[in-house]
Amino acid sequence: MTTQIICFLTMTLISPMAFAHEGGNHGGHQAESPPPPVSRDVLDVVNDQYLSQVQPIFKAKCFDCHSNQTVFPWYYRIPGVKQLIDHDIAEAREHLDMSHDFPFSGYRNPARALEDIEDVVNRGEMPPFLYTLMHRDAKLSDADILAIKAWILESLALLRSPSSQ
Repeated sequence: MTTQIICFLTMTLISPMAFAHEGGNHGGHQAESPPPPVSRDVLDVVNDQYLSQVQPIFKAKCFDCHSNQTVFPWYYRIPGVKQLIDHDIAEAREHLDMSHDFPFSGYRNPARALEDIEDVVNRGEMPPFLYTLMHRDAKLSDADILAIKAWILESLALLRSPSSQ
């Protein structure tokens, strides 16, 4: 309990940007080039694989910030903390919104979304360290990382295939 109190106090003193994304730029959709056309059939296959292979991981590890399915912690009701968390969630969804399956909202180019997720996973930037202090089960396991990377690799191959157009 003492560790939680210390972590809670630390969170309330950290700036919103540092807490949510530790000051990093995680790709996103800024200045994104128009996507190459991809058939709806290919997007459906990628989404089916996402739903079965990766969405359960993202739901457990990422949805609190990157979807409209946030489960707020007990300390959310504390004035100041509520605003900090709301800001962090809004920023996270601006970078990547997983509320509506794949392709993710905010990205016109599905392949770019996958590349950005792969980059963040490779760098170990998500979930942010300070978030994992209060949500220890949010850290991606080695098996989670392998599953995400395998899905990304398969999906990029499908999206870039000449037959996907």
